[in-house]
Amino acid sequence: MKFRVQAHNPQAAALRNDSVERLGLALRRLRWLVARVTVRLENVDDPRSGVDKRCSVEVTTRSVGRIVVSATAHSWHESVQIVASRVRQIVVERFRRAIIVRVAQLPRARRVPPALRRFGRMSPQH
Repeated sequence: MKFRVQAHNPQAAALRNDSVERLGLALRRLRWLVARVTVRLENVDDPRSGVDKRCSVEVTTRSVGRIVVSATAHSWHESVQIVASRVRQIVVERFRRAIIVRVAQLPRARRVPPALRRFGRMSPQH
């Protein structure tokens, strides 16, 4: 799993290691599935709420495709925290969905677990 951090603000650049560490912890069990993570830290000027910090994460996976998640908060730490929890949930959800679709596309005979195939159809005995 490779990380790439893009931050044009000097304050955000200081958070590179923290954001990589936080996202690495969130995705550590999925590292076999994730090929690359791109993190963007930027300031957002909103006339109603003032200056906010946005963290956008693009995750490129080996089997599910590309996933983009972003969050806006009052600090970069908050936005990175929110994105880290969301991205983990979304990657797991998409991977599960892809597995369900692949199993549904298998011929009916192959859906039966191999251990039960040799016994044929098992009916409860009374």
